[in-house]
Amino acid sequence: MKLSYSLSLFLLFSISALFPQGVWERLPSPVAANLYRVQFVDSLTGWAAGDSGVIIKTTDGGLNWIRQESGISSAIYDLFFLDENRGWGVTWRSTAPPFGTNIIFTNSGGEEWFELEYPEENVFLHTIRFTDSVNGYIGGEGGVLKRTTDGGFTWRECEVQEEYSGFPILNLNLNDGQYAYANGGHVDVLGIIWRTTNGGEYWSTTAVSPEPIYTLQIIDSLNAIGMGGDWEYGTMVVATTNRGESWGYLNLDIYGIAHEMQFRTRHDLWVALGAGQVLLNTNDPVTSFDDTLRIWNSIPTPGGASIYDIVFTDSLTGFGVGDSGAIIKYRYTKPNDIREYHPLIKPAQYITVSNYPNPFNPSTTVQFDTEEQGWLEIRIYNTSGELIKELYKGVSQPGRGRYVFDASRYPSGIYFYRAEFTPLLRPGERSVTGGKMTYIR
Repeated sequence: MKLSYSLSLFLLFSISALFPQGVWERLPSPVAANLYRVQFVDSLTGWAAGDSGVIIKTTDGGLNWIRQESGISSAIYDLFFLDENRGWGVTWRSTAPPFGTNIIFTNSGGEEWFELEYPEENVFLHTIRFTDSVNGYIGGEGGVLKRTTDGGFTWRECEVQEEYSGFPILNLNLNDGQYAYANGGHVDVLGIIWRTTNGGEYWSTTAVSPEPIYTLQIIDSLNAIGMGGDWEYGTMVVATTNRGESWGYLNLDIYGIAHEMQFRTRHDLWVALGAGQVLLNTNDPVTSFDDTLRIWNSIPTPGGASIYDIVFTDSLTGFGVGDSGAIIKYRYTKPNDIREYHPLIKPAQYITVSNYPNPFNPSTTVQFDTEEQGWLEIRIYNTSGELIKELYKGVSQPGRGRYVFDASRYPSGIYFYRAEFTPLLRPGERSVTGGKMTYIR
């Protein structure tokens, strides 16, 4: 199946003249370690976690934060609280064997933390979520996706569609557990969405973008939006309006990677761009597949902090955390400020690409068509996201071209081709497309 990423698939955000209706302010922090996760269970009670086993808690809406004793010294990559008492996190054993993941948990709001060693060595988890006190899921490197029915003491594999199943899972959004998504992918290869409609018994996989999806939000029963990107080409967005049956893709051409996004209200979305040191904001969620102009507001973070996670406790208040212990707070104000914004216009698609035969043995021809002279790169990857072969890298003339991929020295299985084309007369524009091919001995 050919993968093509086109802006004409959907309307992600319609024209909006509204600008951010609030301000972000820097709060005092009790720690200097990088903070990667923040979560609140109500307007007063929240936690943040990050490097060196740091966990901090507030019970007064962020006015004061107190450090908790986690009992670990390694970075905490994910933190999830079900309520004011029960919470879980994931951390890696990476300094000495046996290497792998440990799961931490509390049933006292963090007053006491316990640590469980995930039983499989060399498995590194990125995300953990629960729908109630006993039912939860984990996801991580190599496409690991497992569930528990005993609060995290034991885990069993979920049934996952084989296609794209080896890509890293970076985040889980369980909604009500019956209908849920996971997202992830590999840099410079593909962004993947996992989806279940039967309570996690089976997960389908879909390639939706040329870069990883780091965050995803479910808007309602039909609509969902995901974001990610890379440092070379910036932030991108994917969206569905049919419960994940198909996805549209848009590159925002804004520097930074979308680490996390949250809706303040249904019509006000905020995005943390990490080391990009800005927050993005826009005012209208997915509504149709029509194509039109998009407007985003780009707001510098307080003090130039790199913000990795944000959360809203209600429509009036939000929090973000980031590097060097940074904590920021959103305060609602009436619109009285015009910020910098980026108008996003639909670019042209300068290249199409396919391969034949498919399936193949032992070689296949990757064929492409370009409209004008430009810089072309065609790469082949395996299902683990490893670069297998750089098929071509150089200037391409207008018209049709072909290059042969000989897989005789590689194992049979699924491979991906990815083509990037940049017109020489418009170096700021780029087209990316790719597809899947199957090698059968």
